[in-house]
Amino acid sequence: MSTESAPRGRPKRERVVLITGASSGLGAALARAHAARGHALVLVARRAEALGAVARDCAALGARKVRLVRGDVGDPRTAVRAAGAAREMGGLDTAYANAGYSVSGRLETLDPAAWKAQMRVNVEGVLHTVQACGPLLAESGGALGIVGSVAGYGSTAGSGAYAASKAALRSLAATLSVEWAHQGIAVTHIAPGFFASEIRRRNRAGGFDPGVQEYIPTWLLGDVQGMARGAMRAVEARRREWIWPLHAKVLVFFLRHFPGLSHSLNHSISKLRFELKIKAQVK
Repeated sequence: MSTESAPRGRPKRERVVLITGASSGLGAALARAHAARGHALVLVARRAEALGAVARDCAALGARKVRLVRGDVGDPRTAVRAAGAAREMGGLDTAYANAGYSVSGRLETLDPAAWKAQMRVNVEGVLHTVQACGPLLAESGGALGIVGSVAGYGSTAGSGAYAASKAALRSLAATLSVEWAHQGIAVTHIAPGFFASEIRRRNRAGGFDPGVQEYIPTWLLGDVQGMARGAMRAVEARRREWIWPLHAKVLVFFLRHFPGLSHSLNHSISKLRFELKIKAQVK
């Protein structure tokens, strides 16, 4: 379905797009990308101040309407309120289940509470969004973008909880693409590599911590706004999977076709990742 076409069986109206995790990173970039198209937005996040700043940007860029829903996606009531806001706007054409964060730590010593919190937000939060938005997307023949990660294809030491959550989203997206096919809903699994965001600057409870330093070299970070535009086009084209940038595509290719070599390289990558984190902490 074209972004500008009318939803199936309805009079032509402005497009309505719902985005979770919209206060920063890819979620905020997606909001701005759709705002530039003049779409109506339902933006969901926990941090009211940051969400308000994104809403002001979107209004300046041309968003016709912007509704804010403050809440934790791990609570199913947040998704219900967000879907209700979309219905009040006339329906829902596109949804992005984007909210998530990263827990780091070796699995043998990881606090079980940190593991549960990771799954609650990254996996259960997506499920809540799916269940609340599904009926509206079925009415419009719309599209859902599930934001996973290249970590969902293979993990490094210290990122097991995050990688497990993103691997679960790969499976969830694949299942939904089959279950929802007869309803005309397209499901796109979005798998970004590294890009500039706050996801690596959070504590184990998922809150933003300005004291945590970014440890990924800037040359390896993709442009988040460019990533958002690419993800938006992939969802509009109703693609099943979208991986970006180039380093992510190369990594996934090797993980799929050369698992033995990938396993060997993983040792080197894990060592480098550990050294980068140590350097960032020293700074």
